[in-house]
Amino acid sequence: MFDIPNSFSVRCQTPDYKSKFLSVCHKLYHGRADSENNLIYYIYAQKITYQFHFDDSDQDSTIPILHICDEENLIPHGTVKDRLCLQFCVCGDASSNRKPKEDKFMVTLYHNDITLATVQSTINYFLMLNECFPYQLHLRQELSEECTILLKRLFRSLDVNFSRRISLQSLSELNFQIFGVHLSDDDLSSIFQVLHEGDEPAFVDTVKTMTISSDEFLKIMEHLQMTGYGHTVYKFMFSSDYYLYLNPNNTYEIQGKIIELNTPAQNFITSLYSDFPDQPTREQLIELFLPNGGAPARLTNLRMVREADWLDMWNNWFRSEPNEVARHLLAFGFPSKMIQEAFTIEPEQTVAPVAVTAAGLTAIAFGLGFLLMQFRRR
Repeated sequence: MFDIPNSFSVRCQTPDYKSKFLSVCHKLYHGRADSENNLIYYIYAQKITYQFHFDDSDQDSTIPILHICDEENLIPHGTVKDRLCLQFCVCGDASSNRKPKEDKFMVTLYHNDITLATVQSTINYFLMLNECFPYQLHLRQELSEECTILLKRLFRSLDVNFSRRISLQSLSELNFQIFGVHLSDDDLSSIFQVLHEGDEPAFVDTVKTMTISSDEFLKIMEHLQMTGYGHTVYKFMFSSDYYLYLNPNNTYEIQGKIIELNTPAQNFITSLYSDFPDQPTREQLIELFLPNGGAPARLTNLRMVREADWLDMWNNWFRSEPNEVARHLLAFGFPSKMIQEAFTIEPEQTVAPVAVTAAGLTAIAFGLGFLLMQFRRR
């Protein structure tokens, strides 16, 4: 996984451009200068605080650039490498309707002036590109290897039946969670055409009941990127919480005495093995763990890894490091809402409050009865 920058280098051609830009940022994003360094400016957008650096020292050559200038002072295309550069060009021509110029690293937006509307649209676009850039989702090309790995894990998190297929209905529900709308009939028809080489469905209602494989899911996501919807792919990619468990520091604590891995976990582990077209080598299985922080030593010690060996490895590993196994299952995409079904756990023995209360009342009743008997004898 890549860290998404929250610091940007802002270059303004003139003091007037900078003054206008900061005035708009203050109104739109409650922007403010740093209390100790007025060359650092903060804005609050998309629930994140971003830093703008105006010193232009280029000490960090990886942070994205926002360049505000006129047409005579644009950075030539092809001169910025390895980082994102978005140019806000003040063209000064009200009739100008230029399309953005872009290459792999640089995009140029033409605006008539620095206004609330133009800055808001530019910043939103800049932040969107900033998220897409590390994963190359800003380009109209095939999915990168990193995206493919993460999207496969997202797919597994949606496969609650462990059938290696998901329904378009579940994809529609996910779309609603992310964007607030379900997939429309046009969306479903487009998905059908992507999967069937342009053929239109006879009835859209039949598409709603379709299920798709992991490869078909990736084909849909790749189509979105190729048609300029890379940020949509980014939103899908991080819509589930599997990615949190790629970090070894984010452990999952199992409460109770561990007994064994249950059938859902066994099925999920088997599906990881079955994702390989042929019997995987030990090296391939070790590589599978790399995004999670590395493979367990017991896997690296195996010479041959048949499916039975693979299952035995997980079961033995679970007995010695149950919390770590739980983290890896979640990192591979085991549905988090079903994680308790993955294990047989003996609850910790505790005295039930009801039992304590009942015992207490019995003792009180016995004590009162004994006192009454003594009183009557007197």
